[in-house]
Amino acid sequence: MAPEMTTTDTVRLDVRALTVSDSSNIEAVGYHAESSTLRVWFKGGRMYDYDGVSPDQFAAMVSAPSVGSYHARNIKPLHTCTRYQPGAGGGEKPDSP
Repeated sequence: MAPEMTTTDTVRLDVRALTVSDSSNIEAVGYHAESSTLRVWFKGGRMYDYDGVSPDQFAAMVSAPSVGSYHARNIKPLHTCTRYQPGAGGGEKPDSP
């Protein structure tokens, strides 16, 4: 059974972002350790929170040769997520380099 996805326009966590410079799909990622939540900002403005992501999974993702491939294989199919509507406040992504 596939993990559940919900959609909302209310951001529940404030997460700092790390820019991903070598991904064609992912703009930035962030991690909220207290809630084990991974936030992913995609190019084009989509933003998702993935629940139950361990610190080790986050570290492996940001150090992977391809952040997008790691996300597709190890995060997306295994964790429930919340998709935020464009323009949802909070969780500001970094300025473009």
